[in-house]
Amino acid sequence: MEFPLWNTADGEVVGEFLKVRLASRFAPVSDATGEPLGVLASLHAVAPGGEPIGGEVLSRLTGVSETPVVLDRFIRCLHLLNYLHGQHQDKILLLPVSVALLERVSQDHGRVFRQIVDQLAMPELQIGFVLPADYAQQPDRLQALQQSYARHGFATYVASADDESILHRLKAA
Repeated sequence: MEFPLWNTADGEVVGEFLKVRLASRFAPVSDATGEPLGVLASLHAVAPGGEPIGGEVLSRLTGVSETPVVLDRFIRCLHLLNYLHGQHQDKILLLPVSVALLERVSQDHGRVFRQIVDQLAMPELQIGFVLPADYAQQPDRLQALQQSYARHGFATYVASADDESILHRLKAA
């Protein structure tokens, strides 16, 4: 399956999946005390008719068993490319990880993204992965994910259930 990428006139990198145009948006996020953590990447998806669609709709379009994992990784790479060409490079890049990826990849989380970052020869990039808020109720799973991402040099955060601009950083156990 191909995921075409191209640059827009204003220098943004956009992608396409099943004729849905994919773009990145970045917003500052902080911890519960208000301390800035970095910029959280989010997906802006636009249907062929021009109407914005949510990530849930996009994930329903991924019927093939491995497609959600590939799409999740593609979106994070799209965010990385836009981050590298944008104005936020002095801040930590925070990338959400989908439940679909977490359910389908059983171990070694962060390995593929580490390979991508290393291919770009930018190992010093500060990158964190944001896990879904409902994972806060699964301490054993959180610990395993945190350790796996940490092995590959990435921090992990959990989104707040009531405020998407607040993240909680997971510490090594």
